Formats: sequence, C-alpha cells, structure tokens
Amino acid sequence: MRACVVGAGPGGIVTAKVLLENGFDVTVFDKYQQVGGIWSAEGCYDGLANQSALRIFEFADLPNRLHFASAVDTQRYLENYAETFGVLDRVRPGTEVISIRPVEGP
Repeated sequence: MRACVVGAGPGGIVTAKVLLENGFDVTVFDKYQQVGGIWSAEGCYDGLANQSALRIFEFADLPNRLHFASAVDTQRYLENYAETFGVLDRVRPGTEVISIRPVEGP
C-alpha cells in the first residue's frame, strides 16, 4: 500500500517510520530542503533553540544526548533519526503541498 506524509518535522518523520515498519510504500513531502520542520534552516528563526532538558526531546528508539540544543543540533538529530529508520530516502524536499484530494484506487 502507498502512503503520503505531508511535512518532515518530528511528527511526519515518526509517522513515516511507523508506516514503513508496517509495509507501506511511503513518500514524505516537505517544502523545506532539510527535514526537521521548524528546526530546519529554512523553518527556524535566528537564535531558535530547543528549551527541553536532557532526555525530554528524544524518541524512545534513538537516544538524544543534547541538552538545551541549538536549532542546528536539533535538526541534525531529526535528520539522523530519519536516516537511521529509512525515512530520509523517502523525503521529497522542496515540495510544498498546497492541496490534497482523494483518488480512486486500491
């Protein structure tokens, strides 16, 4: 089965990972050139930093040793997560979704 995910931020990356683990053919569309959503270079503002203490901003299946990380370090963690679980190869960067409609088919 095919699945499309809109947005390669934290939620989109994890959604794509779970879909892949369950046998879906996944494509992730994101308007930015990097994964990470607001943590990507195009998505964040100058000085943006992660205000989460150690071990609060991490996914259970990939430890994160960052503590009050910069946006750059947070984006790297998210990119590493996407690469580790095969999501990064499924991302179509620079592809903004402006509308969605249902299609017929199996």
